[in-house]
Amino acid sequence: MYGLPIKNVRSLYYRRLVMMGVTGVLLATMVALIVTKAISQDEGVFLAIGKYLTEGLVPYRDIFDHKPPAIYFLFAGLFKIFGVSVWTAKGVLIASLLGSTVLVKKIADRLKEGIGWYAASLFLFL
Repeated sequence: MYGLPIKNVRSLYYRRLVMMGVTGVLLATMVALIVTKAISQDEGVFLAIGKYLTEGLVPYRDIFDHKPPAIYFLFAGLFKIFGVSVWTAKGVLIASLLGSTVLVKKIADRLKEGIGWYAASLFLFL
């Protein structure tokens, strides 16, 4: 007889189902925290400089922060597309969280079949 016994297949199915639920709860918790918490000081600087860039100011001449300018130009571009709002930044954060979670799951499943949901849960927990 080839393959796993029926009992082991069902057990594996239920374990994966439970881990999918755990991952979903952790993801929902993270999204709720992103939506409800105030932005941090660094996020405020990123958003403010991104807003100033949309108004035509030049980084390091008109406005200054000690970090490289990529994050400011990212937010400036997003503000041009979606409008200047804290929700634009929170939306980007949620989208990057979802994308990172999917990527972690896919990489873990490629490394070892069946551990993707465990890795995604661990990623969200940490």
